[in-house]
Amino acid sequence: METLEQLDFLRTRCCEMYQGFLFGKPIPLREFEAQLQLQVPEASA
Repeated sequence: METLEQLDFLRTRCCEMYQGFLFGKPIPLREFEAQLQLQVPEASA
């Protein structure tokens, strides 16, 4: 997905998951995992 028009198209069809350059540039896996850890709190045992 590259444009807001494409995002609107997906949303009008109830698509809830998407990816693409509209949201961010590609990054190395380790950097992605580090960012993900900052955003998702770990579940308590």
